[in-house]
Amino acid sequence: MKNSVSRDVQVKVLKAVTLAMEKQQGPSDLMQATYPALMLILNQYLTLDPANRETVGKSLAPVLCDLCTVAAAHWGNAQVDDAARKSYGGAVHISENLLKLIDARVRPDQARPRTQLGPAWRNGDKNRFERDHNKWREVLLGSPYVNKR
Repeated sequence: MKNSVSRDVQVKVLKAVTLAMEKQQGPSDLMQATYPALMLILNQYLTLDPANRETVGKSLAPVLCDLCTVAAAHWGNAQVDDAARKSYGGAVHISENLLKLIDARVRPDQARPRTQLGPAWRNGDKNRFERDHNKWREVLLGSPYVNKR
């Protein structure tokens, strides 16, 4: 994420991979590549200056939420496959942490959703996962994110 072109490409690639996973019944092997890529994105995001964090965050946050949508859609099959459970769980955990960091920058004066997507995934608590995921969906349907979808 050294420059704006690189950042835009990373977000577009993550979105394309997420869309490809959405079309599958799951679990998707693509999540095994997505999980470590998200760790790199998180580390790069943390090095950005505040203005770039906000800009990147507005385009990245909806994709992260969509990735959690994939996890919800693939829940049953991914939860019973050890490798998928780990890669999906890691991707969900990093996505949620990034969402919290992004939202703090993008909407600094508003409360963050109090969610536990990562633990809900690890504990197999689908109801909690869906409730918490819906909290993020609601946030991302509002300003300033709504224009970036």
